[in-house]
Amino acid sequence: MNVILWVADSLRADHLGVYGCKRNASPHLDTLAQDSVVFERAYAQATWTKPSAGSLFTGMYPVVHGARSFDHGLCPDVPRLPAILGRAGLKTGVFSGI
Repeated sequence: MNVILWVADSLRADHLGVYGCKRNASPHLDTLAQDSVVFERAYAQATWTKPSAGSLFTGMYPVVHGARSFDHGLCPDVPRLPAILGRAGLKTGVFSGI
């Protein structure tokens, strides 16, 4: 099994071909989407990246995982997606432009 969780901060879905844009602005993502699970509706748990990413990688609301402000990160005892996948025998990695 292969799992790719591709996250782009501040990218508008209506500018991607997979969601109907006709400008051919995202040909590689559109090709990937052809053989992928594509979500039609997704909702952020916060209005900014840190708590939203915390929710994405823990499955918890910000009030539970703790990353709700600039000076607070995830609670150390909160299970994170890479560790959960690792325990299931999957290898994980991250690629970041930052």
